[in-house]
Amino acid sequence: MKCEFCKNEHDGSYASGRFCNESCKNQFSKSKLDQKAKKIVSCPKCHKPFEANIHCGSNTSRCPDCMKVPYSKFLACKWCGQLPCLRPDICKKHQLFTTLISNFGMNESVIGTIDLYREYERIRTIIYEDYIDNKLSLSDLTKKHKYDDKHQNFSKIINSLGIEVRTPSERISLAFSNGKLSVPINCYSFYKHGWYTTWNNKKVYFRSSYEEDYYKILDSQKIDYEVETLKIQYWDSEQNRLRTAIPDIYIPSTNTIIEIKSQYTFETDKQRMIDKFNAYKQHGYNTKLIVEKIEILLEPGEGFEPPEI
Repeated sequence: MKCEFCKNEHDGSYASGRFCNESCKNQFSKSKLDQKAKKIVSCPKCHKPFEANIHCGSNTSRCPDCMKVPYSKFLACKWCGQLPCLRPDICKKHQLFTTLISNFGMNESVIGTIDLYREYERIRTIIYEDYIDNKLSLSDLTKKHKYDDKHQNFSKIINSLGIEVRTPSERISLAFSNGKLSVPINCYSFYKHGWYTTWNNKKVYFRSSYEEDYYKILDSQKIDYEVETLKIQYWDSEQNRLRTAIPDIYIPSTNTIIEIKSQYTFETDKQRMIDKFNAYKQHGYNTKLIVEKIEILLEPGEGFEPPEI
């Protein structure tokens, strides 16, 4: 057997048999000959043979084609065990899993398997039903699930689960309906506001004198109506996000939504009002907009095409 550096014959007992002694090994490593030395290995990813440096690891070196792909693409997801990850929207929230396990009964054994998706959705459904369908407040949810941290952190959990957190006005209305407030607080206290009893003995809340006057018109005609009972999702074209609209008045007999606004509110929020009305129409409702007791026709701007919701 010949030494790769000095080319002398030797018995191959030193190291791997490439060199006759340590001196030749060290000198060869410093030379350009060693940098050019190649061997044929098999790519551990695509299993194709390719030529690599003689010092590379046979089980870790990837072929040039596989090197173009980030190594993480070859690894199964740590949380669901899938390659590639089928639900990154869930697995990216892995920091939330500890809380869901300790406070909401999430099964820890599913982590690393595809069953994580089903278990995550089960926990999310429980919280969604409590918060949206059963209309529990944050304090009620905190007590029910024995979550000792602050209410603000519970709202972060809800938001992380993709559940829309109630607005301040919605929270106030819910507190009143649950008997936690005697009179709902109106954020715009400079408008006339208060409780109103309809002709068919319903108790509704008005947030401006314009709304109160319109209630009286409907009462005089014996028209049955509901106040702030619908929730309709719409696309906010200014903020590029999905939001929830709560129309002022809904008349079931004609399937009509009525929004009543002041001139100032309408001018300030005109584009958002356009977005809402297009969503109302997409859902099949008839619409009417009253601005300071005058009905106006609201049309989308030129070239405006609201997305399907």
